Amino acid sequence: MASSAAQYGKDPLELEISRDHLTAYLHVRQGAAPTIDDVLKLLENEKIAYGVKNREKIRIFLENLDLYDNTLIVATGKPFTQGEDAEIIFEFETDTRGASEDDLANLQRIDFKKVGNVPSVRRGAVIARKKPATQGEEGFTVLGQRLPGEWGMDISLRAGANVSVSPNGLEFVAEIDGAPIVSKGMIRVDPIYIVEGDVDYSSGNIDFTGTVAVKGSILDGFEVA
Repeated sequence: MASSAAQYGKDPLELEISRDHLTAYLHVRQGAAPTIDDVLKLLENEKIAYGVKNREKIRIFLENLDLYDNTLIVATGKPFTQGEDAEIIFEFETDTRGASEDDLANLQRIDFKKVGNVPSVRRGAVIARKKPATQGEEGFTVLGQRLPGEWGMDISLRAGANVSVSPNGLEFVAEIDGAPIVSKGMIRVDPIYIVEGDVDYSSGNIDFTGTVAVKGSILDGFEVA
């Protein structure tokens, strides 16, 4: 902490400023009897310009020095804040087979023929949106210096095959009917959904906008639409 001292006649005062310049402490030496104007003059000389206590609070302090142990936080700055991180919002339902066991346990009834539905999108649909990072609020030191707000963390998503990006870079649009796939920071739309095995309880019914290729069999009671 940095400190500076000033003495007006028989009324010694000391001003202490924290290292981050967000707090100013006023110390009144034992036995001194400064006036409000003495305090304000010291603050003016030391260029304390933000968050200064009003005259009434200074008066109460000076009249009750013992209660405050002869020290008052006479000015308080405003810390800067951090903004929100960027976020990618996907506008399609993901495969519910990825739901946690706890989520599934909360369901009163589960139709295992339906939990395998494949997410699909239509041409022209917005399939993902980016919510940009924001900058936090600025702060001020007790000296009146501005402290810029901190930006939140950014995140990027690239457009892959069959996906276009809006001019502002915040919306990702499907160029074909198909399955939206997100992988390694990229989003694409595949025209064909491939089922490596059978359409059964492990896959569920296949409800897909584009073309479905089944390498195995479609068991009785299951559908591909």
